[in-house]
This record gives sequence, structure tokens and C-alpha cells, in this order.
Amino acid sequence: MRAEIQKMSPSSKVWIYQADREFNEVEAAQIQLQGLQFIENWTAHDNPLLAGFSLLYNRFLLFVVDEESTGASGCSIDKSIHLIRKFENDFNVSLLNRLNVAYKVDDKIYSTSKAEFEDLLKDGKINEKTIVFNNMVLNLGEFNAKWEGSIENSWHKQLI
Repeated sequence: MRAEIQKMSPSSKVWIYQADREFNEVEAAQIQLQGLQFIENWTAHDNPLLAGFSLLYNRFLLFVVDEESTGASGCSIDKSIHLIRKFENDFNVSLLNRLNVAYKVDDKIYSTSKAEFEDLLKDGKINEKTIVFNNMVLNLGEFNAKWEGSIENSWHKQLI
């Protein structure tokens, strides 16, 4: 059951999958359509989930479930992972590599390995003011407050 993400409870559970590259416009349109179709029929033990989906910056897939009505189960999460793996195959992209770090420079988003990210910091190519994405946020409230922010205000500051 589709919900508007902005109107969902701040305690709603979120999952963020980061692509290792930006999707082109055709890919983005397909992902957006398939993601919205998926959440229309997403269930946990045959109970519809109140869910939202969005593709952000043509790079981040955001799934949101309001668990106050029906909680996501292991099986329902597996269904979403199946969709993510389908996207990986269809678009030849990595979405499940949690070791990649995304950052923004001059409104362009880059994705790199943690080791390369640390090298960029050491070389002064990015700094504590650089915008990063915290894909480890747990709920919509954290997503709205902490997903996108400077290195100095995120878990990434431990890399400095």
C-alpha cells in the first residue's frame, strides 16, 4: 500500500541502497516505476505494508515502511532484496556494497571505496565540510535529519 513518504511517521523504518554510479534517465524512470509497483503489493505475512519508495539523486533507492500499522518481516525484507538484485542484474550496477561511500562536490555525487575516500581526505581533495550520505540511518526521522550532511556531523568524521 503506497504512502507519501513526507506524510509517514518519523519512526517509519528506512532502507537505503546506494548505486555505485548514477542511473541515466531511462534507467531511473524504470526503477521509479518498478519500485512504486513493488510497494503497492508489498506484504508481510499477507498483510499489506504501508510503504513508500523513492529514487534520490538517480543514485539512492529509499524504501520506507510505517511499522505502526504492520511491521516488515524477514520474508518481506527478502522480497525487497530480490528487487534490488533484479535492479543490479538489469542495470549492471552494485547496490548492496555497503563499503562504498558517497559524497558530493559541486552538486555532483561520487561513489568510492572507503579506502579511496580516506585517501581523498588525506590528500585534501575533500574535507570535513564535504557533504556525505549516511545510509545507516534507521528511521525516517533520522533520514530527514542526518542522511545528508557534512563529514564533521556524520559517522564519517572518524575517518579524519
